[in-house]
Amino acid sequence: WSSDVCSSDLAAGSAPQAAAPAQTATRDSNLGTLNQRDVQAAPKGAAAPQQRASLPAGSPQQQYDYAYGLLDKARSEADYNNAAQAFKDFLDKNQSGPLASAARYWMGQSYFVNKDYQQAASIFLEGYQKDQKGQKAPDTLLKLGMSLTALEKKKEACATFDKLSKDFPKEANGFRN
Repeated sequence: WSSDVCSSDLAAGSAPQAAAPAQTATRDSNLGTLNQRDVQAAPKGAAAPQQRASLPAGSPQQQYDYAYGLLDKARSEADYNNAAQAFKDFLDKNQSGPLASAARYWMGQSYFVNKDYQQAASIFLEGYQKDQKGQKAPDTLLKLGMSLTALEKKKEACATFDKLSKDFPKEANGFRN
């Protein structure tokens, strides 16, 4: 994953450079020049999530399972948008609960599958920033790097893959194999 994107720069001896402090006030200092401004603008022609009925009544676990069920059954762009909206609804009610990190990851994945890479990158970045040591942190960094690669933000993608390799070497090796 990272060798395809980052190898030409690294072979030439240039590593991702951090921007000047004034440009990076809102970024995670370990992710190159990446910040929410880099990933917030919606791409032209991106489909917005369709509005649907809100989550069913029940416990947070039941609501998460409902949203995940929509994702698991998704086969079309509309289905993935519906799943993303369900995860958003879930997070509106459960910002910091035990399922929030996984819900953020799967919401980002819903956008990623629909090739809405800016929205996916924004969600993956937020997810990583909110839970840097959580169970989904390595997966979130991987998908953030992949989203940035698709957005042709090579420097930011390489910095993200580098962070993944340094902070989660075991998982990074598993992703490569």
